Amino acid sequence: MRKTISTKVVYENKYFRVSEDRFIHPHDEEEGSYAYVEKSTAVVVVALDEADRIFFVKQYRYTVDAESVELPIGKVEGNEPPLEGAKRELLEETGLSASSWNLLGVLWEVPGWSSSSAYVYLARGLSRSSRRLEHTERDMTDTTISLAEVRGMIAAGEIRDCLTISSLCLHMMQG
Repeated sequence: MRKTISTKVVYENKYFRVSEDRFIHPHDEEEGSYAYVEKSTAVVVVALDEADRIFFVKQYRYTVDAESVELPIGKVEGNEPPLEGAKRELLEETGLSASSWNLLGVLWEVPGWSSSSAYVYLARGLSRSSRRLEHTERDMTDTTISLAEVRGMIAAGEIRDCLTISSLCLHMMQG
């Protein structure tokens, strides 16, 4: 294991913090530095309707200047358990609640530069109410897509979000 000498916060806002550590490398005892992003734990929901179609959201993403097709994804707030965060995000983004929840797995989002992980849940037994979108999600729409169509969309580059694709892989491996 590495030995951390010091940690300096380089930048921080309400969404994430960028830190830089000075450390002793565990293999050669050399001193080094490493910058990384710390953010809240994420939750991802693979929500299946009675015909096994998957619910997706579409929204504009500023960083890639394009619309993105994604599973419902959000962050755990405060000390909220990941399952409660998943339930809240599914309701906010799609207006759906589910009677059955199963943890599919926990993913490291981008371990090369972030310490964040994502809990991936399968939701079934869906019922619809009204969405509770945040202001930044005002352009978000939701849709259902069959798994066969999803595979084609991934192959065609129409679904490019890494958390979405890896969460779908977890679902397909366990389904």
